[in-house]
Amino acid sequence: MVSKYKYTAISREGIRSSGMVEAEDESRAVSAISSSGLIPVKISRKSYTGSGFKTMWKSRINPETLATFTRKLLTLNKAGIPILRSLDIIMADISDFRLSVALREIRKSIEGGDSLTDAFERHTGFFPELFINAIRAGEESGSLDTMLARASELIEREIRLKENVKAAVRYPAYVLLTIAAAFFVVITFVVPKFAGFYTAYGAELPWATRLLINFNGFIVGNWPYMIIAVPILIFIFWRVRVTNWGKRVFDYISLSIPILGKITVKTVIARFCYILSTLLSAGLPLSQSLEVLRSSISNFYFSKVISEMGENLSGGSDIVSSMRSSRYFSPMVIQMFSIGLETGSLESLLQEIARHYDTEIEQEAKKLTSRIEPLLTVAVGITVLILALAIFLPMWNLISVFRK
Repeated sequence: MVSKYKYTAISREGIRSSGMVEAEDESRAVSAISSSGLIPVKISRKSYTGSGFKTMWKSRINPETLATFTRKLLTLNKAGIPILRSLDIIMADISDFRLSVALREIRKSIEGGDSLTDAFERHTGFFPELFINAIRAGEESGSLDTMLARASELIEREIRLKENVKAAVRYPAYVLLTIAAAFFVVITFVVPKFAGFYTAYGAELPWATRLLINFNGFIVGNWPYMIIAVPILIFIFWRVRVTNWGKRVFDYISLSIPILGKITVKTVIARFCYILSTLLSAGLPLSQSLEVLRSSISNFYFSKVISEMGENLSGGSDIVSSMRSSRYFSPMVIQMFSIGLETGSLESLLQEIARHYDTEIEQEAKKLTSRIEPLLTVAVGITVLILALAIFLPMWNLISVFRK
């Protein structure tokens, strides 16, 4: 059966190019690329999705669902259960509809003669490329258990990191939501009653109360336009976010923003090290590992560094120089990466760097709440002061109102 293969290759002059080639299998696709004078760096079968589900696979599988699936597949494979029966057992025990459909099609592909890797590659829009590469490495080396365990560890680690950061910002978010709710109640139900009372006596309201009344009047008078404007602004935001310019701007902000920026940088570096270590342990060459790593790191500035590292590697230059030119990699990371390349122990050293940054991220996340608290205290204090003045000043002025 002829399939389409997407490839990235380098010419003998060192020029990188990509394209599509048709062949019966991957080895023949490599031969076809090589016969045209190119050196293949990365090759993968073009993703395929079953009819009627093309739109469904545009978004990837949920990380928690993928972690659960990987653990189940690992457990069943360790128990010596054949892959087809393993898939049947998993399908009978999952609630995610999209995953169920994907596994059903994967099972059909395997029954039709595809390898496990080929079957999963037909759903590269749904399963992460890193996960599929782990399946491929495990299948080719006969160590599927090991690679599934590494993939599961990586997925679960990233889930933990996200949960740590979410837990750190959850308390400030609840406080701000409570303040917003109190603000809404005061300007909607309390302040208007004072306004009506003072108007009836022809007296002037205190400045804090007038401020809230004007704000309430603006909201009431313009809420139809705001309801229309908010979705439009959100749509514009996300459209700009996916452009090259927007991605550069927002990624720069995420890396530079006070307090959270440091955590973001360390999180991306830890992810960089873990993924590259996993790919190298899977037996992938460094050039191909960098290609997969680049597609797995969403931050523009880190992806740029990884691309430069791949270009330097193909051109015979020092790949560490790209890390040195970036202001986000610390000297320790650069030195350990360089030592790993020199001694051939890059995989283990990357694991050590990742563990080190995991510890730092956990500590930073624990400190996050205490660092946000001063700013939160100021915001709460200003809001409470305005609300208190808006309520109590009219009450204190009641005597003067009655005298008039």
